[in-house]
Amino acid sequence: VAGANSELHVVDERIVGHMPKTLSFAHAAALPLTAITA
Repeated sequence: VAGANSELHVVDERIVGHMPKTLSFAHAAALPLTAITA
């Protein structure tokens, strides 16, 4: 799908949350990817 991995995404605000301070941006960004490929 063209544009599936881009800098910005539009998402429903009901399904997002705050990133814990213990996570790096790289680790936080990888979490949804591992969930959809599991």
